[in-house]
Amino acid sequence: MKLKTFFKELSPEEKKSIILFLVSYFIVLLNYALMRSVTTSLFLDGFGAKSSPYAWLYSIVFLTISVFVSNKLQENKSAQEVFAWVSGVSGVIFGVSFLGFFQGFKIFSFASFIWKEVYIVMQVHLLLAYSNSFLSREHFKMLLGPVGAIGSLGGVLGGVATAVVAKKLGNEVASFLAVVLVLVPGLIFYFTPHLKLKPKEEHVSPLKSLDKKEIRTYVLLTCSLVMLAQFIINIADFKFNLLVESSISSGDERTSYLGLVQTWTNSITFLFHSLVVPWSVLYFREKTLQFFIPLSYLTLFAVSSLFGLKIGLWEISAFFIYLKACDYSLFNAYKELLYQPLSITQKYGAKYLTDMIAYRLGKAMIALILIYVHSERLLDIMVLAFIAVWMMAITVIFRLKTKTFPA
Repeated sequence: MKLKTFFKELSPEEKKSIILFLVSYFIVLLNYALMRSVTTSLFLDGFGAKSSPYAWLYSIVFLTISVFVSNKLQENKSAQEVFAWVSGVSGVIFGVSFLGFFQGFKIFSFASFIWKEVYIVMQVHLLLAYSNSFLSREHFKMLLGPVGAIGSLGGVLGGVATAVVAKKLGNEVASFLAVVLVLVPGLIFYFTPHLKLKPKEEHVSPLKSLDKKEIRTYVLLTCSLVMLAQFIINIADFKFNLLVESSISSGDERTSYLGLVQTWTNSITFLFHSLVVPWSVLYFREKTLQFFIPLSYLTLFAVSSLFGLKIGLWEISAFFIYLKACDYSLFNAYKELLYQPLSITQKYGAKYLTDMIAYRLGKAMIALILIYVHSERLLDIMVLAFIAVWMMAITVIFRLKTKTFPA
């Protein structure tokens, strides 16, 4: 079914709902580029990059609590009402945090830095869950491409807006704009048809669905890839924040620069999503695709670190941008291929373990390590070790896949 035909088949009410959903999603991703830049800049000014692992740990705790509360609310309230609550509470938290910071209380930058990791997960999750429930399976699949493109475009424009606003008008105006844009999607999305997202009754637990030892091992190895990716990305994030802090002293200039980084990250993500992923999955073996990601990380790492090049802000930024864009696009797409041999129930169990447990566990573990390890040489050795383990895990995964799921 073509996209044009898909829209023709919709009723006027359905078209209105989809348009409002897409506008909300666009603003959410646009604002995240702005909010991430502002909160990171203020946090570096208030606490410094070496404190970021502490904040990452707290963000995981608050995200877990928020997901629990959200799930409870969804039992009695519509997705629109829960989304409005998330947007409203986030607006208050960010508003109070920014006001406190600009009044001279730098401790408030810690709260905004933590909450920016929570609110984006909650907003995106509720929007996508609503679209998945409101639309049929076929219609939802038709919208996946446009949704990804619109989200990437929002991130690109948000990065550009951040760079311009912060440089010309300052962090105060940029932060005020970010708070407003947290609230706007809550208002827009509220006018879509209200729908309750009741939790489905699960007759088979995630672990029980992975009944055979070989399948459970296969899924746990896939979880290890998610954790290793988080280890490497968060080390790069840590080093990037350290260098930004030491290289750019002005808060406004720092926010503007971080906005440009978000622009490049989302632009490359868009290109990877629209060009590289569709082409690569057709012409390359799955094993080659899985190896490409850690090998590309190793290549960039070698060029920037092992060959004696002078490492500056531009080099670290380029490495960080590639890692984030790759994680948002190539890694997520290729990871989905690993689920294909599994049954529907097993896929649910695998996704639960990777997305809900392994992802958060990986971030928590590396945050704990980064609290105590700041040596650049030791961090580089850790990255090389994680890449090596990543490639060994891929080898074992495909050996097990050939044995467990013969073609």
